[in-house]
Amino acid sequence: MKIPVLFPKIFNYPFTYQSEISDSLNPGDFVKAPFGSNEITGVVWPEEQKTEKNFKLKKIIKKINIKNLNSSMIKFISWFSKYNLVPLGMSLKMSLLNKDVVEKSFNREFTKYKIKKNTTKFSLNAEQKKSLTFLKKIGDNYNVTVLEGITGSGKTLVYFERVRDIVGKGFQALILLPEIALTNQFSWRFKQFFGAEPAIWHSGTSKKNKSIIWKGITEGKVK
Repeated sequence: MKIPVLFPKIFNYPFTYQSEISDSLNPGDFVKAPFGSNEITGVVWPEEQKTEKNFKLKKIIKKINIKNLNSSMIKFISWFSKYNLVPLGMSLKMSLLNKDVVEKSFNREFTKYKIKKNTTKFSLNAEQKKSLTFLKKIGDNYNVTVLEGITGSGKTLVYFERVRDIVGKGFQALILLPEIALTNQFSWRFKQFFGAEPAIWHSGTSKKNKSIIWKGITEGKVK
């Protein structure tokens, strides 16, 4: 059976392999396959690179025991590649943890990132409610909105309420901070609002925590 496999390398297309392993393979599954003189990790891709030439196909070594990339993530990787003019393989590389994937289970560690439903209620003023209503009205599709206000005017509370709304619909939310120095203050406010810790990722985050966060995001357990 022919299987297209995309590798996290500077190629804009997947490579076709032969699969004789007992596990059935579906788009998004992680596999180990020979590439050049090495064995590297790739992802089963939904689209095959078409060619009229006949090649002797190499065989997939094994399916990696890890939750696969879902269809939404595959679509995002493809969209990111086209939108930013980045090779498809490099787009995939930015979605993986270093050169490999993590097979270890971290279910116990995920609990601290679980947003609680019964947390402290914060009251919004009229301007905050107006801003939140606007953000909800424009929908959940891609858009850019600038929330203007001086320091301490309550913008963060509006962002948090919008994040609560998005996560409640089953989506994930990414909050970017301009500098690492703001992390501690942000974490305190986040925990106060959501009753859970934010999954923090920056240059000072340990390799273990990055592994936990990466696994949680790909498996939908970190929102």
